[in-house]
Amino acid sequence: MTVIVIAAEMHSANLGDRLIFDCLRHLVLELEPQVEVIPLDLSYQQPGEVILPAGQVPLSKRLARFGEHRLGGWYAPVNALLNWLRDLCHARQRTAWLSRADLLLIGGGQLLMDNRLGFPVKLVNLTGLARHRQLPYALVACGVGRQWSPSARYLFGRVVRPAESVSVRDSFSQERLAVELRAGADLCPDPVLAAPLCYPPEGYPAREPIGLCPMNPDDFLAAQASGESLDAAGYRRWWLDLLYLLEQHGQPWQLFTNGVPQDRAFVQQLLHAAGFPEAERLAELAVDPAQFCRQLQTFSRILGTRMHPILAAHAYGIPAVGAAWDAKLEAYFNMVGRPADLIRAARCAPVEVVDHLLATEAPSAERLAGLRYLTRDHLRKVLSGVRHRKVRPFGEVL
Repeated sequence: MTVIVIAAEMHSANLGDRLIFDCLRHLVLELEPQVEVIPLDLSYQQPGEVILPAGQVPLSKRLARFGEHRLGGWYAPVNALLNWLRDLCHARQRTAWLSRADLLLIGGGQLLMDNRLGFPVKLVNLTGLARHRQLPYALVACGVGRQWSPSARYLFGRVVRPAESVSVRDSFSQERLAVELRAGADLCPDPVLAAPLCYPPEGYPAREPIGLCPMNPDDFLAAQASGESLDAAGYRRWWLDLLYLLEQHGQPWQLFTNGVPQDRAFVQQLLHAAGFPEAERLAELAVDPAQFCRQLQTFSRILGTRMHPILAAHAYGIPAVGAAWDAKLEAYFNMVGRPADLIRAARCAPVEVVDHLLATEAPSAERLAGLRYLTRDHLRKVLSGVRHRKVRPFGEVL
């Protein structure tokens, strides 16, 4: 039997990350039903550790904030060292999994980003284990972030250049990879566009409420484009004005999140400030990707900030407007032919957003089907090489 290890953030608090893994695994098994898939969480997260009370920041986030505040420019090398030591402690277990495998798939999501050398170190260590065992690996449907440090560029070069195959999820990522490493990459649209294949539509004929999915101010404003004038207070006021305007229009609405605790705390703060009852206006917290997909299907349309609620909504034929904060959203809306559906909160008054939201449509089914075909076709090519070349493990390494 062919064995494939899929490395991703499949136990993240962010349900979008977990949905990526579920959809990628589904597509792999659809193409090769006899394959055994071994999941490998890049950040060593465990199932059941992701549901935190609203507002409770995960320990890793708290430590990162403390380190950035106290260490300043020294935080990145310290973070790199800590990730390297953690990888070293888990090398034996990971080697055991890779020893059984015929292929290592890494992706998708924005893994090729310099998050203070977090992902660069994790990926270079994992792919180093694979190369030591002569195990081919492929990067699949990855996003590429801006502003790599020289250290990240060096480490990602050691990851990308020996790869059996490299694909990214959008044209922006192709351009960034060409700039940073002078490397080409195939286009493999985000696996989440295949969510209806993984979690088939259940049918909600009476879709009524508009789903609103805000991001917490710290994350949103940290990535705000230069020249944008919105501050934390203005960002909160922008969302509150939206809620009041929807009420004035007689439009039912609900706030929801994709599981990030800081986002959940923010939407609760919004409801408290606006005086709306949480029991009626806050959707139940989804605990897994299946429940999250069911929840999305109850909305008539959504306004979102996080990327994968928007992708999943489109996949189910639900119109969606995005609030821009990262270039990956612009690349996605361009790819599905709906660039006007990405608005900038600092430049777009809430009344304009409401009018746009009520008038918007989902991308064409034909366009989405074409993107899913590209994803499936790329995976088919990657998997076809496994049939012709099996790796024979050669002893344990530490």
